Amino acid sequence: MIDRYGFVMRPQTLFLGRLQHLYSDATYRSYARALLDIERINACYDGGKGLPFSKVSDAHLEKQREEFIEHRGVSLGAYKRTMMIGGRFWKFAQQEGWVENLIGASENRRKFRINIPKTGFKDHPVMQGSVIWQIPTLPTHRDFELIEAAGMTLIRAPSLKRRFRVFCLILKTLALRRSEVTRLNIASIPTRKQLERLRRAAEAGDKAWTIAIKVQCSKRGGIREAQFPIPLLEEIRDYIDFDRPKDIKGSSKHGAIFVSRKTGKQLCDQWITNLFKRAARKAAAMYSREFGEMNLAEVRPHHYRHRGITDLLRGYLQEGKDPTEAVLMTMQLAGIRTLDVIMGYLHLAEAELEEQSQTHRNVAEKRAALDIARIKAELGRDVRRAQ
Repeated sequence: MIDRYGFVMRPQTLFLGRLQHLYSDATYRSYARALLDIERINACYDGGKGLPFSKVSDAHLEKQREEFIEHRGVSLGAYKRTMMIGGRFWKFAQQEGWVENLIGASENRRKFRINIPKTGFKDHPVMQGSVIWQIPTLPTHRDFELIEAAGMTLIRAPSLKRRFRVFCLILKTLALRRSEVTRLNIASIPTRKQLERLRRAAEAGDKAWTIAIKVQCSKRGGIREAQFPIPLLEEIRDYIDFDRPKDIKGSSKHGAIFVSRKTGKQLCDQWITNLFKRAARKAAAMYSREFGEMNLAEVRPHHYRHRGITDLLRGYLQEGKDPTEAVLMTMQLAGIRTLDVIMGYLHLAEAELEEQSQTHRNVAEKRAALDIARIKAELGRDVRRAQ
């Protein structure tokens, strides 16, 4: 991080360097932008003279809150996320010995410039206020089908068409991240003979219809298992055996499943994003939308993951599982580690379930009214006949 004069801000740069090893690129960049926003406000302190991080105090944080929320129009939730990064940086700087008595809980008559409760920075006065959680809009399965159909018209080569279709099929079936799909290796996929044996065993009831495949996580690294349905594995195997050799001008039993036709190396995440955006824009121009429906041009590949996790949670709730059990099972299958993340999906699943239940109730009421009208009509005919 560089200041206005072109000098490197060493503490902030070292802090961001540590974050870079802990998170994915997208998460790291969002954290870097949050810290940069804080430092920009500090640079405007006292008419542009600036305020070093070592001089930040509770009084200055109150002014920062006013600048973010009232002047810039930042939402309270976004402001809290920004300040949490600031709190982590100030704690990091103090632990490294660059500053003393900057942030902490007052005890033993020790004073800090930033006094936080013993319960943590989340309960600091500048973090007060409740966030109104708004239910986001997610694409429907029909929306994805329209975009995929538009994407197929943008591709000429049959092998590339199948690559796009299989990639989207994995995303929508397993709710994986894009980078987790691009890292899938041929060696992890059963051979054609193995799949035939697995299918016969599943049809006979001796084996499950899903196979655990190890997937390299894109966030925080590590390996986790994803449950691949056998029909999906057969689709992937068909692409590997028949279409992938056309992309790399030859066959191979090793390496990434999805490779570049030009270089023969593993595809990066951006190729699916670029193609999907083009397909979404074309689909938006081809199909008109009704009021309340999501704009197709705003749909992104990561929406597959949001939709998949939401559907998984809603399915567990529909089966009558306890919400806690449903949350824990979904976290394990989707590779989610924090409750804060999964709670957003839970609210959305419950909202969709309530909306679906209301629709079902309306249909049931209409059917009941029709049945009552039909019974009354039959009774009226019987009375007239008797007369």
